Amino acid sequence: MTRLSKTLFVAAALLAAPVSSALAQDAPTDGEQPVGGEGGDGMGGDGMGGEGEAAPADASQPAPDTGMAPATTGSPLLLGKGKIRITGQTVNIGLFPDNAGKPISLSPAVYYGVSDKLTVGLTHDRGTTWLTPRPSVGITIIDVGGFPVPSLQGPGICVTGEDGGCGKVYNNIGVDALFGVSQDAKMGLAVHGGLDVNAFDPFVLALRAGVLGQYVVNDKISVAFDPRINVGVTERDFGNKESIDIPLWLWFKATNQVSAYVHSGFASTFEDFGDNVAIPLGLGVNFAATEKLTVGADFHFLDLEDSADAKMLGLRAIFDI
Repeated sequence: MTRLSKTLFVAAALLAAPVSSALAQDAPTDGEQPVGGEGGDGMGGDGMGGEGEAAPADASQPAPDTGMAPATTGSPLLLGKGKIRITGQTVNIGLFPDNAGKPISLSPAVYYGVSDKLTVGLTHDRGTTWLTPRPSVGITIIDVGGFPVPSLQGPGICVTGEDGGCGKVYNNIGVDALFGVSQDAKMGLAVHGGLDVNAFDPFVLALRAGVLGQYVVNDKISVAFDPRINVGVTERDFGNKESIDIPLWLWFKATNQVSAYVHSGFASTFEDFGDNVAIPLGLGVNFAATEKLTVGADFHFLDLEDSADAKMLGLRAIFDI
C-alpha cells in the first residue's frame, strides 16, 4: 500500500468513525421533539427560534438568532441582512523544522449581510469561514515566475520579515461571497466563491467557485464541507492554473460554549495531479466567550502526504458587530 493510500485511509477513518456512530441513532419520529432538544429548531439544541418554532424552510428567510457566538453545531451559513462579522484566521504561526514560531501572519476578514440570502466579505484567507477554519499559510505547490504562491490560502499580513519566512509584508487580498441555497434543520447549503489576488508582484489572480455546506447529524455533531475549484486568471504560463480543494470538518459541541473539530481532506492541481496531492490533518476548538465574541485555536499538519514536519498554529477571534 502506498503512503498516499495509507494516509487517505487514516484521514477517512478519523472523519467517518464519529459520523457513522452518530448516524446509527434513530431519526426522530412523528410526535418527538426535533433534533436539538425541547424547543429547539434542530440546529444546535440551544432553543433557537423559540419553543415549537420550525426551522426556516430555505435560505431566503433569515436564520434564527442563536443568542450565542458562531461556529457551534448548527451555526447558520449566512449572516442575515445588515449584520457584520469580523473574522478570519486572526493569527497564524508556523511550526516548521529549524524555524519554529515563524512565519507569523495575520489574516483578518470582514463579512457583511447584503440580504438574507447574500453575504459578502473582504478576506486574506481565501474564504475561510467561521465554520471552516484552517491556518492561513497554505501548501505551496506552484511556482509563479520564481515566486511561491500558496495554493490553499494566502499569508495575509506577514510580520516576521524575510528571515522569518515572509516574502513580503502584505501581498494578497480577496473578495468572498456566499449565496444561500437552502437552510433547514438538518442541512444548509450556500454557493461559495470569490476572486483571490494571491500575489501583487507578479499579479496572480484566481477565480474560486464551490459550495459551503453543513449537515447536522444531531444536537452534538455536524459535518461542514467547503469544496472548491480554483482557476488561474493571470500568470498561467508560470503555473497559476486549475486546482481542486476538498476539505471537511467534523464538529462536536461539548457544551453551549465549547465546540471542537477534526479536519482533513485533500487538494491538488489538475495538471500533474498525482504529484501535487496535499492531505492536511487538523484539530481545533472554539469557545463562545460572549454572545458576540468567539475565540478559537487550531493545530494543523499542512500535508501528511509529504511530511508531518510542516505544522501551523492558528489563533482566531470571531466578533459580531
